[in-house]
Amino acid sequence: MSTIPDQWKLVTEYVNQRGIVSHHLQSFNSFVDNTVKEIVRANCEVRSSQNPSYFLRFDSVDVKRPCVLNEGARELTPQECRLRKISYSAPIMAKIQLRVSKDDPIQRAEVRIGNLPIMLRSNRCVLNGLTEMQQVQLDEDYYDPGGYFIVNGTEKVVLMVEQTTANRIIIVKNEEQIEATVTSDTHERKSRCQVILKNKKLYLLHNTFGKNWINVVVLYKAMGITSDQQILQYIGNNGIYQEYLTQTIYEANELNIFTQKQALAYLSKQFAPRSFKLKKSLMQEALDCLATVILCHIPVIVKAEAPSKTNIEEKQVEAENQQQPKIQQPQTVYNFKQKVIFLSEMIRRVILTQSGLQLNNCFSKYAVEDQLS
Repeated sequence: MSTIPDQWKLVTEYVNQRGIVSHHLQSFNSFVDNTVKEIVRANCEVRSSQNPSYFLRFDSVDVKRPCVLNEGARELTPQECRLRKISYSAPIMAKIQLRVSKDDPIQRAEVRIGNLPIMLRSNRCVLNGLTEMQQVQLDEDYYDPGGYFIVNGTEKVVLMVEQTTANRIIIVKNEEQIEATVTSDTHERKSRCQVILKNKKLYLLHNTFGKNWINVVVLYKAMGITSDQQILQYIGNNGIYQEYLTQTIYEANELNIFTQKQALAYLSKQFAPRSFKLKKSLMQEALDCLATVILCHIPVIVKAEAPSKTNIEEKQVEAENQQQPKIQQPQTVYNFKQKVIFLSEMIRRVILTQSGLQLNNCFSKYAVEDQLS
């Protein structure tokens, strides 16, 4: 297999054995068998904020085969969808538990929560497993490889596009600044976080805070690392790091932020304007934002949770911050250690790139994503 013609024989053999769309079929099968269930599992319960005894819970979810529900769940074939100009889709059925009144028993039911377009020849397609004669009887081409969808009677193919890899640190360097970017991607949410080095100071940029650049030392203090020495130990005691961290720490001190309460109070004022009223205290919102939004792919272990109260008396933060509005004390305690370690790694890479000890990798890590066209 050392010559070009011999290597092309491998391509021919691969196509003969697995087909030209097998990767699309495997990806879609994995999505309907696993990913859909994981997405629902990550958001499985909705409780009333006024009365937690009222809730809606998803126990399980399953993608069925294409059918017409209003005709006794009759199976739907691809050819019928082409002729009738309808979508080749299947119902998504979920088993739920529901309580709408405190005194009512828990109700259980199986309901349809939506429809999902089905890829032809996937394991949810009605043609899957049929013989050549059976497919001919359904007016289908046995040699059609599948790997596409039918939407409103039109066949839609899947294109491959490139995107930056999720949950990995990408370093970008330009004339004005150096930044470490991470696109966090989980089943619950997707967000983009940047650590930026500008004028020998380090900041975090995230759309939760709008256009406000957040001093990274403030983030450490908000996550419970209040000692400047401890912050240096997480990032590095080497003189290379101290050159940039000293000015960042000095700026945080100028903001009069020394404790976790002060840091959370500061962050609560940096939120982008919202069109809705917050259900929690501002300080609790800031803490939850650090736990579930900033670098959301890093798990945060809940250490303890104080009992909730309907009317918590508002308290002042510290004597030096009495000019700030009253903010309730946070009720949930998180363990941010893993998130602090990841943030420290981002900062380290930015500083090493600035010092010329590490190359930027803005175009070196990409992933392939399927897009419907």
